[in-house]
Amino acid sequence: MQEGDTVKIYQKPITEEDYEGEATLLECINADAGHWNGRQATRWKVRFNAPAEPVVQRTILEPLS
Repeated sequence: MQEGDTVKIYQKPITEEDYEGEATLLECINADAGHWNGRQATRWKVRFNAPAEPVVQRTILEPLS
């Protein structure tokens, strides 16, 4: 994942439950926020893809290959 990518955001990123929506990655805050079943978790500043949405922080689990 890199800045500018659009990703799916979940309120529970580890289990990918409670879908919040799609967001654009703005800035990586923590490149090593943990691991789950061999997948890397990272912490990002994101903006949801809707007009006038604020910048928020979310943990994102690396997509499956």
